[in-house]
Parts: sequence; C-alpha cells; structure tokens
Amino acid sequence: MSLFSELVDIYNDNVSQIGKEDDNTSAALLPISHTKVKILFQINLDKNGNFLGAEVIDKNDAKTIVPTTVQSAARTSGMCPMPVDDKLKYIASDYYLWSKKKKDQTFYNEYVTQLKEFTEYVNKHCDEDVKTEINAIYRYVSHSEILHNLCEVGLFGEKTDFSSIPKTWKGADKPRAYKEATGNPTDSFVRFNIRGVRDFPRWNDKKMFDAWIEYYNSLLEKEDKGIDYVTGKTKQALTQIHPKGILPAESNAKLISANDTTNYTFRGRFLNANEAATISYENSQKANLALRWMIEKDNFSIGGRYYLSWGARENLDTMGFDNELLAAIQEQIELSNSDRVNLLTYKIKDVLLKEKNTNLDDLVHILELDTSTPGRIDIVYYQTIDLKSYIDKLNNWYSKTYIDHLTSKYRFKNKNLWQIARMVRGEHVKEDLLKNTVSELSELILGSQHVPTSILMPLYNRAIRPLNFDLDSDQKKISWNTVLETTASLFKANDSELTSVLNDKLNDRGYLFGRLLAIANQVEMEVLQTENNKAVYTNAQRYMSKMPVNPIGTWKNVYVHLEPYLEKY
Repeated sequence: MSLFSELVDIYNDNVSQIGKEDDNTSAALLPISHTKVKILFQINLDKNGNFLGAEVIDKNDAKTIVPTTVQSAARTSGMCPMPVDDKLKYIASDYYLWSKKKKDQTFYNEYVTQLKEFTEYVNKHCDEDVKTEINAIYRYVSHSEILHNLCEVGLFGEKTDFSSIPKTWKGADKPRAYKEATGNPTDSFVRFNIRGVRDFPRWNDKKMFDAWIEYYNSLLEKEDKGIDYVTGKTKQALTQIHPKGILPAESNAKLISANDTTNYTFRGRFLNANEAATISYENSQKANLALRWMIEKDNFSIGGRYYLSWGARENLDTMGFDNELLAAIQEQIELSNSDRVNLLTYKIKDVLLKEKNTNLDDLVHILELDTSTPGRIDIVYYQTIDLKSYIDKLNNWYSKTYIDHLTSKYRFKNKNLWQIARMVRGEHVKEDLLKNTVSELSELILGSQHVPTSILMPLYNRAIRPLNFDLDSDQKKISWNTVLETTASLFKANDSELTSVLNDKLNDRGYLFGRLLAIANQVEMEVLQTENNKAVYTNAQRYMSKMPVNPIGTWKNVYVHLEPYLEKY
C-alpha cells in the first residue's frame, strides 16, 4: 500500500488546492465524493426555483465538478442517480413521455427521492446560501417539466416541438446543442445555476462541496466497517466500488476493481474481495482523485500508457525526466568533460527543484500506468528513489550519452525517450511496441544504465543502412544522421572510453575500416556538393551495410568508385 499511502498524503497536503483549476492545464484537485463531467445544458433559476431560461454550454466551460455517490461515480449502466446535476433522463419528469419508455420514469423517481433527502439534511445543517440553492433546485425539478422547458426555449431547434425532438440532426441550420454534443444531446448532463445568491458559480463553492461530503459521510457511517489497509485504522467505512475517470483516454478504467465474483476473478484464492484487501471509502477517494489530478497536471503518454514522476507533496512538484528536462538542458555545452558534468548537474537541479530549498534526502516517485483490458488500470512500474540519487542518475545518463562534434553544424542533441523508441522500432510499428520500449529505456536510466542488445542492435542495423532513409525528408520524419548519432550515443553509454575524437593509436580492424569509409564518404560528398547542390547518396553510404560482412571486398569496390572523386578532390 506504499503507493496508495503516498497518494493519500498528496491529497491531504494539497487540500488548499481543491476546486482550483491550474491556469495552463485546467486540472483541479476534486473534493471527495465529487467528480468532473462535461455539461451540455445549463438551466438558470431564481432563488424560488422559477425557470429563468436555459443555454448550451461552451466546450471551454463544459467541465463541471458535481457531487456523486459511490455508485453513481462508477456507473456505466443501471440506475444510479447523482445527487444534484445529472443527465436529462434523471432530472426531467417528462423524459419518459418523449422516450416512450416507462422505465425512464423510475430514473426520475430515484433522483428526486435522493435529492429530497439531501434537501432535508441541508435545511437542518447548512448555511443560508447552500440552503437557498438546493431548495430552489428541488422545487424546480419536483414541479416542472424540464424537457418541455428546454424545447420551448429552442435548444433543440426553434421549430421543434416536444414530441419530435430528434436524437440526431439531419439537414442544415443545425442547433448549437447538436453541434456541441458528443452524440445524442438528450443523453447529456445538465447543471443548475441559481441567480442572485452569490458572485461565483454554485459548482465552484466550497460550502456546497462540504455540504454534500458531510451528508454523504453521515450515510456511510451506517455501512459496514473494517480495517483500512492504507492507514491501518480500524472501524472505517469501507468500499468495494472505486472511482473511474483517472486516465483521460480510458474514462471507465479503475485502478482497483473486484466486481466480478462469477468468472474466476479470485482464482480460488479468496471467497470475496475483502479477503484480499479492504480500503476505506475516504482514502479510496483521496488516492484516486490525487492520481487523477497529477495525470491532468503533468504527464506524457504513449498508446494509453502514462508516465508520471513527482517529488514534494505539498504544492506538488512534478519531476519528469523526459520532455521537460530535455528541453531545459538541451543547450550545447562546449566545455571540458569534467566541467560539463558539473554544469549538467546544476541544470538538472535547477529544472527539478525550481530554485526551492529541497532536502536531497526526499523521495522522488516514478509511476507508469497502462490499461491492458477495458475498465482496468495496471501499475506497470513504480519506484521510489531519493532525490540525490535521482539527480545523479539523470546527470550520469545525459553525460554519458552526450556526443561532441567538431563543427557546430553537426552538434548532437540528446533525444527524448519517445524519439529514441521510434528510431529503435521504426516509425510505423504498433504503439504497444513503442510504449514498451519507452518503459524499458526509462527503467534502465534509473537502474543499471546498461543498454541491452535488444535496443542497440535494431539501432545499429538501421544506422548502417542509410539508403532506407529519405535524404530530403521533412522535419516530421527521422533522418539518417539522427539515427546515426543516437546509435553512437547509446553505444557510448555502455563504454565510457568511446569518444568522437580520432585515435591514431587504435589498430582495431573494425575501427580502421570505419575510418577509411568515413574518408571516402567525406571526399565524395564534398565533390558532389561542389558540382551539384542536390543531396545524393555517396558510394560509401551505399556500401555501408556490406562493410561489416565483407570489409576487404567491400572496400575494394568503394575505392574503385572513389578514384575519380580523389582526382577532382
């Protein structure tokens, strides 16, 4: 439970951030017993619950924090109403008249009964603003025909009457509701806005959050209790239903799930889920909501796999060792090796710590999440490492893989893990293979830092075949020079004695033939550039893949073709 304990602590240390959206990502730490949904319609009411109009919500303002029960937060089907804001078929008493389905009336009855009980609690325990707003909503939904109201104000088309509201719009002059909706607008969420109570929306009000949390906790107190495996506390209200919506690409996936007792889920090890582990409702909410918040704030993903790293809990600092870090240390450093190491260390510390006085003994957490099957989130990799070791690992890796060039034109820049994975596996492979390669690279950087042959050999085989690359390729395609440089940098990671400096004393046959091939390539390339500005392959590049197999015979062919260029050179 170390990961879950960490996530609960992150939530507790950042309660001041609840409901506040990040300026760059719009990520917000949600209150427990709440979720965020996309709203299509907003119904405006006065303090007495009278209908003042309705509108279609702009996509930029659609995401709204709404209260939930444990069942409604995890619902995919079935009858589980949310407490206040919900879909039309729950809140509209006349929905079943339009759908022609008698069971839709039951959805409304369940919703209104639950809202009535919440309203009674609010009238006894909450302040006037909360009381005014909840009572206004209850009066309206219990005495009004909501679908008729939306139709009358023209949200489904100006000339559309109630009985003919279309599920999809065909033809011109499409109403905005059909443009903004992802599917059938009659299956969309609705929120209630009470005018004249406060200067900010009800769904951003901490008092409203607390009102539902306190009421729902009072209901949970009546449920079965047991040991919370996250904190070790006893007599805690437990849950077997955990939040979904943690990963943006898999909205129904859950990190904890044990809802199938008929298809060999427990493989004979347990009779029920509680025999494996029990988690309190409160800590389940905190852990999952903290993880969702971090993923929304800062992550990078490949094919549904999410990569996260973070350090300090309070005022959460993400500590990615890929795109963000690379962008910050990408400046080329033309110093001696020892000075470069020191400068890299300084740059890495500057990026990660953001000029904060952070204890180097603090822990950094690295987490990878994936979805192997629909509805399930897997923890692919999780590691904690102290900050000093983390910085040392990154510094050591980027120092080892740095390559110097004699001219600024060919100065090498480190590639991020996604770019390296595409070079290793190719540009057109399935994303599953790419994300596994990124995971392998990230784990070796934080581990042994020895690059396995499963990564080196594919790079090597591509690097010795320049004809497989388009010399005039645009920026979106991988160039041969990029693959060549990346291959060299990863070989250098395994052998610190490898350098890009000419070694006249090294008599290894492979090295000497490589020097000959490089000279032939340079001579022919310079002559070609003088005579013709078009980029073409040299004979040295054409024979490059054959050189390791038959160096003497290949060199003879290269030299025969080189003689005319030597005369011109």
